[in-house]
Amino acid sequence: MVFERSSGILLHPTSLPGRYGTGDLGQWAYEFVD
Repeated sequence: MVFERSSGILLHPTSLPGRYGTGDLGQWAYEFVD
Protein backbone atom coordinates (compact mmCIF):
# COMPACT_ATOMS: atom_id res chain seq x y z
CA MET A 1 0.00 0.00 0.00
CA VAL A 2 1.15 3.50 -0.79
CA PHE A 3 -0.04 6.38 1.38
CA GLU A 4 0.44 10.05 0.57
CA ARG A 5 1.94 12.17 3.32
CA SER A 6 -0.34 14.64 5.00
CA SER A 7 -0.42 16.80 8.08
CA GLY A 8 -2.93 18.49 10.31
CA ILE A 9 -3.41 20.23 13.62
CA LEU A 10 -4.72 18.48 16.70
CA LEU A 11 -6.35 20.87 19.17
CA HIS A 12 -8.34 19.87 22.23
CA PRO A 13 -11.45 22.06 22.78
CA THR A 14 -10.36 22.91 26.33
CA SER A 15 -7.31 24.67 24.85
CA LEU A 16 -9.56 27.35 23.38
CA PRO A 17 -10.72 30.38 25.37
CA GLY A 18 -14.11 30.08 27.01
CA ARG A 19 -16.50 31.88 29.33
CA TYR A 20 -15.83 29.70 32.34
CA GLY A 21 -12.04 29.35 32.27
CA THR A 22 -11.97 26.28 30.03
CA GLY A 23 -12.63 25.95 26.35
CA ASP A 24 -15.80 24.74 24.70
CA LEU A 25 -17.19 24.16 21.22
CA GLY A 26 -18.52 27.71 20.97
CA GLN A 27 -17.51 30.72 18.90
CA TRP A 28 -13.73 30.24 19.28
CA ALA A 29 -13.92 26.65 18.03
CA TYR A 30 -15.83 27.69 14.93
CA GLU A 31 -13.38 30.52 14.26
CA PHE A 32 -10.41 28.14 14.64
CA VAL A 33 -11.87 25.68 12.13
CA ASP A 34 -12.90 28.40 9.71
